Amino acid sequence: MPGKCALVVDDSPDSAMLLARVLKLCGFSVDTAADGVTALEKASKSSFDLIFLDIGLPEMDGFDLARLLRARPATRDARLVAVTGFTSSEDQERARAAGFDQFVSKPIDIAYIRSLVREMTGLSAP
Repeated sequence: MPGKCALVVDDSPDSAMLLARVLKLCGFSVDTAADGVTALEKASKSSFDLIFLDIGLPEMDGFDLARLLRARPATRDARLVAVTGFTSSEDQERARAAGFDQFVSKPIDIAYIRSLVREMTGLSAP
C-alpha cells in the first residue's frame, strides 16, 4: 500500500528515531515531533494514517493530544497508538477514553511493533 504516512511524537530523540526506523521498514513515510504543539502543526499540514504518541510529553500530555487529534477532521480517522512507560490498567483505560486504538509499553518491542502495524494496516516489514 504505497503512500502510507506515520507520525511519531516522542520527546526522547532515541525513542522517536527507533520507532521511525521500524515504521519506515514497514513501508511508511515517517515524520516526527518532540511535543504536542509541533505534532498538531504537522498534522494540520499533512495527512497521517498512523500516529504513535508518547503519553509523557512536555506541556501537553499524549492524552490531551489524542483528544485534540480525534477532534480534527484530518486526523479523526488516523490510527492512534499510545507509547508509554505508564502501564497500569488505569493508564490503559485513560488511553482508550482519550481515543487511542492501541497501547504499547516502553521499552518498545520491535517485533511487537511490526506485528501491530501489520494488524492495523496490512503493511509488514521485511
